[in-house]
Amino acid sequence: MVYLCNEAATRDAILSQFRRHLIENPQIKQGDAIIIYYAGHGGRVDAPSGWTSSDGKIETICPHDEWMLDLEGNAIPGIPDRTINELLRRLASEKGNNIVRVLIRPMFSHSKLDSWLFRLLFLTPVTLVVSRARIRL
Repeated sequence: MVYLCNEAATRDAILSQFRRHLIENPQIKQGDAIIIYYAGHGGRVDAPSGWTSSDGKIETICPHDEWMLDLEGNAIPGIPDRTINELLRRLASEKGNNIVRVLIRPMFSHSKLDSWLFRLLFLTPVTLVVSRARIRL
């Protein structure tokens, strides 16, 4: 299980732990149940140049270090819905689609939480719990 909370839930940590703990983890076998729990904020930002969007915006999840400066002085962005979609596709391709996503969303948020991104129920800047379980009936 991986648990990222508050300062530990940086953009880099969320993305690298998703890859290492889920996609590249040899202990997770095809068809194992994978549970991804998300409790945190999302955002809407202008779509990067070349990205299509019906309203010119994309949706993101907000890691703890969003808008902080990286070592080169650039603002750290949120994690776009397309990145999350690609990670989930790779996970399903590698390990099967027995993926359960649970979302706890904050009551006070100005983002469009009812979009497909948040119905995917992904990771968190507040709490990330990624677990695997083999369920036998």
